Amino acid sequence: LRRGLCQVDIPGVGQGLQVLGQSGIRYSQAVAEDGKIRLFRAEACLAQMNARCAALSIPQIPEDIFTEAVMTLLDLDKDWVPALPEAALYLRPFVIATDPQLQLRASESYTFGIICSPTACYFTAPEQPIELVLGAEANKFAALPEGGIALPTHGGQIFNPELLNLMFKMDGRIVTPETDDVMHASALALLEKLGFAAEKRAISAQELLEAARAGKIEEDWSVGMETGIL
Repeated sequence: LRRGLCQVDIPGVGQGLQVLGQSGIRYSQAVAEDGKIRLFRAEACLAQMNARCAALSIPQIPEDIFTEAVMTLLDLDKDWVPALPEAALYLRPFVIATDPQLQLRASESYTFGIICSPTACYFTAPEQPIELVLGAEANKFAALPEGGIALPTHGGQIFNPELLNLMFKMDGRIVTPETDDVMHASALALLEKLGFAAEKRAISAQELLEAARAGKIEEDWSVGMETGIL
């Protein structure tokens, strides 16, 4: 994208994946059901992507360009959509600045693209509990137990890890840390439609620990593009 101009190219399988796969901004998925391909909330994923682009002074991706790119790619790669349970064609739209300069300013040219690949459930044994490591120093690079997930905190408040959106059922009510994730919002809407009281709010590490010790946490799970619902 350069000042309203757009060039389109669809490379071969694997081309550019090693470099561009490191620069993704947002996700989406396509699943096959009854012989039809269904996208998961592509419009919401675009809106979230554009919101994050705006925060970085990156031009907005027009809806018509985004839609055409997704549909063209799916038409070419429709045979890659897996028909297996808990599997999908993983779509990863991204935008990267491409000006050949080191100046401290916003780029004038950008590349918008979509990486896609068949994928299964992120966790191979979803029935197994996930060990959470709680603390201010927790991060995805920390030494974790096998299958463990870092649960970072800041100022005593819990933040969702990169791979998960955590939800807790405490005293009959579902609470979850604040986030703008599309899957998270979808799960909350589904819970409310099913009649469950749910709210996004700050959750302190102390509150979570005290609730666990008092036996007030009835259930806990996570939702996310990469995890499904665990």
